[in-house]
Amino acid sequence: MATAISCLFERPSASQSGRGAADLCHELGQGEGDFTKADVQVLVQALNPAAALSTTQSKAIIAEIWIQYKHLLRNDCLPQSALLQIYKDGYGSAAEDLQAWRTSRPSASTAPQQFPESGVREQVLRNLELSETDATKFQALMQDGNRQARRKQYNEAAASYRAACKVHPAASNAHSRLGSMLSSLQQHEEACLCFEKALKLAGSTEQPHKLARLHANIGITRETLGDLPAARDSYRAATGLQPDSARTWKLLGSCLYALGELTEASGALQTALRIDPSFADAHHDLGCVSCSLGDVSKGQASLVAALKADPKHAQALLNLGSLWHGMGNWEEAIACFDQLLAMPGQSHGRASLLRASCLILLGRLREGLSAAQSVASDAGDATLLQYLQDHLHILHTDQEGQTLQVAEKLAAHASLLT
Repeated sequence: MATAISCLFERPSASQSGRGAADLCHELGQGEGDFTKADVQVLVQALNPAAALSTTQSKAIIAEIWIQYKHLLRNDCLPQSALLQIYKDGYGSAAEDLQAWRTSRPSASTAPQQFPESGVREQVLRNLELSETDATKFQALMQDGNRQARRKQYNEAAASYRAACKVHPAASNAHSRLGSMLSSLQQHEEACLCFEKALKLAGSTEQPHKLARLHANIGITRETLGDLPAARDSYRAATGLQPDSARTWKLLGSCLYALGELTEASGALQTALRIDPSFADAHHDLGCVSCSLGDVSKGQASLVAALKADPKHAQALLNLGSLWHGMGNWEEAIACFDQLLAMPGQSHGRASLLRASCLILLGRLREGLSAAQSVASDAGDATLLQYLQDHLHILHTDQEGQTLQVAEKLAAHASLLT
């Protein structure tokens, strides 16, 4: 659909309303009326003869437009702002359309002056002002950035997107992709500025799910920077634009949990799970919220549900094991910790110490103390090593109180570790 709405007039025809391509383009320039499917078909069939689109092909293009821009339709017609949004999204040849304007409006010194100077039309005007050379350069830079991003070469991708932004400063997608690369490079402050600029350039006629994604990305960067209230506001904006997105509701719920707004956090996470019942992260976070609200039974059920959805969910394994440790279900806790520690790349000090505590509480003293000493040694924790050395006598004495004390000491120390 790269040139679906190009307005060249070598093959003028008329719509069912009797409006020809030149008439329709004149109305486009003046900001008048809405466009029916028949009207848009006239524009599509007014392409350069080299395109040689059949009626079937042009109808297929129109059907695609009507599906993709359904949220902008008005009485099954494409309003002016929606038609211009199609230009903005790149579905049109800016260089060809600019020349078409000059051809069809010989009295105008420059064709883009026919666009009203406001909102989306101003954005489109800037798009049309790109020279053919700059348009080609912009496209090449974006393609190179995409290629580098797929290879996870984030520095190189960021450089390409940054150059694309310089060639075409009004391109929202270039700023958004630059923000994504900067986030991957942990350059969150500049990433946030890029997302905010992309959002400003996108305008209110952008597709809601794209605006929601930008709000969510702004929220993520703000949360990473420690500005939780601002992140919460961004996530709320995202859920308002895309209320059927489980991801945005989960992001909002997690942020509210971090802010201590537990009741609202629970509601947001439950909304996420109504949309996607298999969302492991949402189950996990709801489990943490429920425990914080004092509903341990519900918290346990949510953590179990998270592991049912994703048996390798590391945080769920850790937190369910911790919960079972506190409830005295030591065998179940050890099973969680063993599964977590067996996963590649998981050398988890907290899980290891809690596991050692469980072993001691189960009477497996030598195994538990040995496991705890290994953790302390790996961490270079001389204080804990000395403490364990001083309490090796529990291996040879039957003093239940001291055994419990050591187990509790390990659990308390575990809470300080990651």
